[in-house]
Amino acid sequence: MSIFSETMTKAIGDYRFLLRRYLKQAERMAKLQKFKLRDSAIYKNDLMLFETGHAIVVDIEQNMETANQGYYSYSGIQEFCNYLKSYLENYHIENGQVVHRAQKASRALLEAIQLTTKPREQLDESVAQKLHECNETVVDFGSSEQCELQMQILERLQADNPGFYTDIIAHLESLMQSNGSEGVEE
Repeated sequence: MSIFSETMTKAIGDYRFLLRRYLKQAERMAKLQKFKLRDSAIYKNDLMLFETGHAIVVDIEQNMETANQGYYSYSGIQEFCNYLKSYLENYHIENGQVVHRAQKASRALLEAIQLTTKPREQLDESVAQKLHECNETVVDFGSSEQCELQMQILERLQADNPGFYTDIIAHLESLMQSNGSEGVEE
């Protein structure tokens, strides 16, 4: 079982506990049925857990705005919603799989490091294109530290081969600037 599925299974268990504690039986059963929380299949599929987590967050956010008392006014529900929303923001769907954003950026950093170790005579347009793709992945999915590391790697190599790395560094700087002052999500 992945860390993602373990965490989501625990979060759904916590949500079920909150339902049991704060809702009447009929309302609780309706929520369990709506989100298919009694279906064991969702606990075996990361994609279904991801979608269920988002559906729970949306439901809580929509119902908290309309209810001033009862289940959705309980402050722990807001904390739970914020936790679940924040946790899910660390992941995205790619090719039908749940992928951790920072791990995807780390893989791109590793690929960039491997590409930059090629001998100078092998640094061609295809390597430059792959490094551009690594830049995009690091900026789109990585932390500010990961972006800074990518920049440091490229800048260190620029001294030895400015003709090749100048454009790649400019590309990374452009991506970071267009993504905001820090360049990435935190």
